[in-house]
Amino acid sequence: MHPPKEPVVRIGKRHTDLWQPKGWNHYRRLPDGTFGYRFDDPGRMHKPPIPEDLMLRMIYCASDLVGAVCEVAAGRRPPTRELARKSRQPLKGVMDEDWCSGRAAGYTLLDADLLFVNLASHQTANALSEVPNIAR
Repeated sequence: MHPPKEPVVRIGKRHTDLWQPKGWNHYRRLPDGTFGYRFDDPGRMHKPPIPEDLMLRMIYCASDLVGAVCEVAAGRRPPTRELARKSRQPLKGVMDEDWCSGRAAGYTLLDADLLFVNLASHQTANALSEVPNIAR
């Protein structure tokens, strides 16, 4: 799929290169070879493992600032069951000032030659549902 023609936004920690993926030796890398994100390449789990130079890394962007914040803050969100129980009450204290002040937003236009996945597309959802390791 071709990337959007409009700028995309990414949220990251201040004083880091927002557009550089984490290195394979990053301290947050898990034993399965991923960084714990939804669409990390699980190539290390294959038998035999896929060499790192052939694995991909994701840079998560959104079409608007709210979407980017929601993606980055997903780990701080209460579990879905808890949100469902409290659906009529506003949740307070989920995002604190320290978390926000340590982040920066960056905007860019994507190169038309980049591989791009539009998660809002029904074609993407259908394709992902057919891949057993991702469907989970």
